[in-house]
Amino acid sequence: MVTMKALVKFLLIIATLLPSACFSLDPPPITPNDQFFVQNGGGGVQIPPPDWHLIIDGAVLNPLSLTLDQLQDYPQVQLMATIECYSNPLFQLPQFFIGNAIWTGVRVKELIMAATPLSMTKSLVFYALDGWQLQISLSEVMQRDDIILAYIMNGETLPPEQGYPLRLVTPGSPGSGGWEQWVTRIEAVTQETPNLMQIPMHAQIFQPKSGTTLAIGDYIIRGMALVGGGKEITKVEVSTDAGTTWYEATLLNYFVPNVWKHWAFIWHIPHAGEYEIVVRTEDNLGNKQIQNDYFWGWRRVFVTVDDDADQDGIPDSEDNCPNKPNGSKLGTCMAGSDKEGGLCQRDNDCVIGCSSNGKCSLNQEDTDQDGFGDVCDNCPDLCNLQQLDADKDGRGDVCDSNPGCGGCTGIQCEQFCAPITTTTTIPQYWHIDTCVQCHTKSFLHSQPTHKTCTKCHENTPQAGNVSPGKCVMCHPVGSPGKCNLVNHHGNFCLVCHDKCF
Repeated sequence: MVTMKALVKFLLIIATLLPSACFSLDPPPITPNDQFFVQNGGGGVQIPPPDWHLIIDGAVLNPLSLTLDQLQDYPQVQLMATIECYSNPLFQLPQFFIGNAIWTGVRVKELIMAATPLSMTKSLVFYALDGWQLQISLSEVMQRDDIILAYIMNGETLPPEQGYPLRLVTPGSPGSGGWEQWVTRIEAVTQETPNLMQIPMHAQIFQPKSGTTLAIGDYIIRGMALVGGGKEITKVEVSTDAGTTWYEATLLNYFVPNVWKHWAFIWHIPHAGEYEIVVRTEDNLGNKQIQNDYFWGWRRVFVTVDDDADQDGIPDSEDNCPNKPNGSKLGTCMAGSDKEGGLCQRDNDCVIGCSSNGKCSLNQEDTDQDGFGDVCDNCPDLCNLQQLDADKDGRGDVCDSNPGCGGCTGIQCEQFCAPITTTTTIPQYWHIDTCVQCHTKSFLHSQPTHKTCTKCHENTPQAGNVSPGKCVMCHPVGSPGKCNLVNHHGNFCLVCHDKCF
């Protein structure tokens, strides 16, 4: 006989497993701290003073001055929330300005109740160490349980570049409209202010990137969709013909309010050519994404599709062995394998029995860096750009001890090959305003070589191609004339350059 206690335990286990077992959906992906985007405006990372306290004052009965340890004595709350910069949907930069994390901290309303706001108080002003200020309606703060001051991010102490010691977390709002970093003071004021802006419904394409060349065959288009206000994304549609025909994508994650959902769509590419991929979305209330809004409208990418003769997933125009598979979808067993020359999809496909002599070429391997992949290079260990083979025996003249009539041996037979570079050049990093050389590695905690260096970029601009004033990002050489995140001032794209200067 099943006891009530056992039944309750069983039901709790089932409830825990429902999101993945019943609906076959995964939890929304978490962005690791070391991969989370960093956006600190023009001030760079702020370091709190040794005597840092959170001050709560203004129109309150009991002003507070709290250390981080004292804040951690308040009831702790943990929530998942996605932060997205306002202009993230616009461009496919090397790093998207969006990330999802589990934030741990204290509810702002708990602190405000402890300070006891006066009846005349209408809003709260949050002050940050970098001078940033944000005003939020008191009524909104008191009505919401998810506005918190976080001191832990993904189970670790909040990193300095993410706002240590305290970051304001306002789920559903754009990054520039609520997620203040390095919070140091909350002032209760009598002026009214509107509620926080909520992120409009939108979808974004993560892959492919615009300008990519794809191989004909099946390709998985991936991206995310997000909406604020606690609404749920229920549909994402993809078009591969500039919006003429639409297909429903597969949503990969179960619903968490104000958190992204990732999606995927398998594209059966019919033929080579130029394609425009478009994505749109809708929510649980039947609202559809605005089509032409500059920031939040339908997203588009433009790609070229090329033939793939060997069906290895690498387009012929980019394949170093266009007639012999050595790509992610299909490979060839490399020299020394038990099944040398055979087709494979993993190393085990290249062995016989319990042998360990198996290596499947799946990554365009090119040992001598002559542009010919190892599985089709007639001298895979010697650079030979012309692939000369006088006796047609499959072994190039430069590595053939008996090249035959008309052949020759030695590198003099071939075009000059540049020596293979084995050393790694350490990139330089530059200060955001003065363009002075800073770190020799991409790590914000490393000691800068210039006392004013507070934030660095991974490109290497010269003094003549950084934005003056409040430069958000330095220009790469040859910045395009159109308005984008690599050539604008301040937090919004107001003034754009038509050249690097």
